[in-house]
Amino acid sequence: MRRRTFVTACGVTALAGCFGSDSDDPDDNESGDGPAGNESDGTGGNDSDGGLGASDPEPIEYSGSGNATTEPFTVRPGLTILDIEPMSGLRVDVIDSGGNVWRSLEGDIQNYKSFVPIDVPQGEYTMEIRTDRDWSVSVIQPRVGDGDLVTPPATLANSEPAYLGPIDFSDVNSVAIDHTGVGEFSLKLYTLGGEYLGEIYADQGIFETDVSLDHGGQGWIVCAAVSDYEITLETDDGETDSMLGSGGGGGSGNSSA
Repeated sequence: MRRRTFVTACGVTALAGCFGSDSDDPDDNESGDGPAGNESDGTGGNDSDGGLGASDPEPIEYSGSGNATTEPFTVRPGLTILDIEPMSGLRVDVIDSGGNVWRSLEGDIQNYKSFVPIDVPQGEYTMEIRTDRDWSVSVIQPRVGDGDLVTPPATLANSEPAYLGPIDFSDVNSVAIDHTGVGEFSLKLYTLGGEYLGEIYADQGIFETDVSLDHGGQGWIVCAAVSDYEITLETDDGETDSMLGSGGGGGSGNSSA
């Protein structure tokens, strides 16, 4: 089970994590009912040590082997992310208390590098796991308190997928991105309530760019990358290479919902 750590840059605290586009092609996996996943509340949450940004509550953790249905968990208002292992060879269905499937995750697990934001209404859910492997799923819901709002300019530097927020975008004009590693890069925008808004930028390989951003509200950014990168939310005007939703070398963004 991966453990998430805080990434602090320019006085801003972000939660490091893994996450990626909607290309689910559900397979007809065997539906045999396996043992329910084991739930663990962990050993206590990490604090932000006074930095801005949401605190890191201990995730609700489930694990098992083979097909299973987890115990229920509650989705609160805000950003909700599923941290899933392994990255391939399984499907995760997110099911509400009425038996309705809200998300069926298979291709998304790979696209979001196992760190998948889910846009579902608040309420009680279970997860149906379909795999022949050992698996684990952590439900992560950042805890937002008074004084947690990130006010740019602010920088997030990391070498793995991460999220940052909640952010006040009212004075943000652009996002500067410096990706110095290999592989794919994607940066996406979510509302304060966790609703997907669009892809800010996507590309691959080494690049450096400025992207125009006109959101004006509050929300989150979620980055999918596995190499070194630096993202800076800027408040000054300047030339830009792309507008929200137009993407970069990776094309236009797909919703994570």
